[in-house]
Amino acid sequence: IRAAIANGVNVLDTAINYRCQRSERALGRAIVEAVASGEARRDELVVCTKGGYVALDGAPPSSREAYEQWLEEELFAPGVLARDELVRGGHANAPGFLAYQLARSRANLGLHTVDVYYVHNPEEQLLAIDRPTFAARMRAAFAMLEERAAAGEIAGYGCATWAGFRVGPEHRQHLALAELVALAREVGGTAHHFRAIQLPVSLAMPEA
Repeated sequence: IRAAIANGVNVLDTAINYRCQRSERALGRAIVEAVASGEARRDELVVCTKGGYVALDGAPPSSREAYEQWLEEELFAPGVLARDELVRGGHANAPGFLAYQLARSRANLGLHTVDVYYVHNPEEQLLAIDRPTFAARMRAAFAMLEERAAAGEIAGYGCATWAGFRVGPEHRQHLALAELVALAREVGGTAHHFRAIQLPVSLAMPEA
């Protein structure tokens, strides 16, 4: 990362669940060191991270039972997340959960402000809930992120996706950008902070 920054790379993207938070922590150390050494100014770097998947800490539990116990102790019992807000055993976009993850991400990165905060693969929810429930959950998530933007903790937010923007309207996981922007406008007005989307674009995935 230090070498990349020194050679002009300035968009740095990670997620809290990558390598059990170790990726965020490594990126954060590199940014702090690069800025301290004068290799880059903070305002030259666009730092992005994501929240939505359960992020283990350091290393995964040794068994499914240990994972379930970890969920209970870390998320359910403290009230960070309700059981019915977690889908497919590891994904949630509830406002309290995303706020908790954003706080952890800012600490991991050593940054007051994250430039772009993505809701990570929101289409994962559509494999477990209906579209009206999905819209309500996304609206609530965006409302929380607008509050965090007003507080200066993020400069903007968006959705980082795998399938959502590549599949057609007939697909269960389809996301319509216009609908997401409309939700952002509902909670943030015309000056909303929904600023970015992320999706695969390659020779193997040309659907975008």
